[in-house]
Amino acid sequence: MKPRLTSLAALVSATAATFLLASPAAAEMGLEPGAPRASTMPGGVSPGLKSESKDDWRFNFNGFMSMPVWMGFGERAADSPDDGEAFKEGDLTLHAPPVVPGERGSSAYTNVMAPPWTQLNFSYGTSQVTATVILAAKTASSAQGYFNPPDHVGIQDAFISLDLGSTGESKYQVHAGAFSSRYGTMGEYDEGQYATPVIARVQGAGVLGSARWQLGNKFNVQAEGGVVGNIDKPVLGTNPEGWNGYVDANIGSTFAGHGHLGFVYDKLFNFGLHALHSFSSDDQASVQAQPDASMTILGADARLTMGPYGHLYFGVSNANAKDIASLGSVVYYLDNPNGIDLIRNYLGAESNGTGTITTMGLQYDFSLASAMLAPEPFSGNAPDLRLSVFGMMSMTKPDVDIDRSPPINRLGICSDTCMKMGGELTYKPLSFLAVSFRGDQVMQDLDNTNESFTILSPRLLFSSDWNSQDQITLQYSNYMYGNQVAVRNPSEDPTSNIYTKPDQHTVSLHASMWW
Repeated sequence: MKPRLTSLAALVSATAATFLLASPAAAEMGLEPGAPRASTMPGGVSPGLKSESKDDWRFNFNGFMSMPVWMGFGERAADSPDDGEAFKEGDLTLHAPPVVPGERGSSAYTNVMAPPWTQLNFSYGTSQVTATVILAAKTASSAQGYFNPPDHVGIQDAFISLDLGSTGESKYQVHAGAFSSRYGTMGEYDEGQYATPVIARVQGAGVLGSARWQLGNKFNVQAEGGVVGNIDKPVLGTNPEGWNGYVDANIGSTFAGHGHLGFVYDKLFNFGLHALHSFSSDDQASVQAQPDASMTILGADARLTMGPYGHLYFGVSNANAKDIASLGSVVYYLDNPNGIDLIRNYLGAESNGTGTITTMGLQYDFSLASAMLAPEPFSGNAPDLRLSVFGMMSMTKPDVDIDRSPPINRLGICSDTCMKMGGELTYKPLSFLAVSFRGDQVMQDLDNTNESFTILSPRLLFSSDWNSQDQITLQYSNYMYGNQVAVRNPSEDPTSNIYTKPDQHTVSLHASMWW
């Protein structure tokens, strides 16, 4: 009996020693809490093991939020249906969000009433490789008037950035995963006053490679290219409803390739050439007999960064569309995510998604204090007067003749040639206060002023310091309309053809911060 007990004790001791010497994960009944929900990676690599590197691994957290409180003041368009005293035509109405023309993606979009947006950027890695995950939302649950799942974006981007041995004279980088790239942004450090890239925004899953070479002391050459596509599409039989963002099952799997070449001189002048091609050839779209879709965008832009004398941007692009009804959300042209939106906002339904759109955009920003203190740099810790002027024009040419006379333009369609322009003057006398005035003119048809409207927007801007990263903006906007301007009834449904009288006055309070 004793030998058996001795053997059993030895077995127990050996088993205990094995567990004590093993990693904590191995001591669990299953994988340790927090281990990735993933199988063994290609090559036999386990995602549960930590990588060893001579470089320190770092965690970074950045973000941006802009959340408005807004209200639109309008008038009732008709009396109470039962001819009672419930309400009368002309009675005051209140709307949130304001019912004003210019939905995002249309030629009338001005960004005067900036929509809600929250973005949280998480990154972890070394100087050689970094993983980034971006969470985003177009709303806040506490302020929602109804349940709208698509506005809670969730994980918007998830990608890895890899440095391929950059040196002092050259830089090579690759991004892989799901991410977005923007080309033709009119602002010096942002998307510009209209928040609409002139060339395109590319968004999807894929790879992007970029390189930069220094030729001499002041001249640099840049090159960039990538391939991107969808990782899913609406399945056959999906009904467009509010919970799925009124998805269109006619849209097919879409892919795109794009390339860019830039020339930079002394951080003063930047010139870029851009080419993008997106296409869909999917027999799993609901309407299988529809032609394959394609769109090619060619563009060029120039940026003049004059230091104390301001920043000037000019860009031009041409989109050649062919049967784009089934084109999906990979290349966003003029902030239209797919072919259906481009047809609705620019080409018109009668075009069958075939035609060209040419767009030009310009923005100039100037700081008086920077100019007066030149050549000394302006720190921003003093009063300043800032000016911004901007404009954008689009010319559409469907392959078939279309009658663009009203009421078709009330759909928000750019009529042959449409243009918008504006300016903003800001004076900051105190560290915590600035006064701003912005004016915008929108012309949906250059030949018909009845479809034009003007927006005048005085603003008060409050911040915690001269160069703080927070801002609270109190804004009033007065909309003055031509007699043929109408607005689509607020709805996420892109097929909605109900129209209403727009609000003439709006008030908003925007709370913004970035870090």
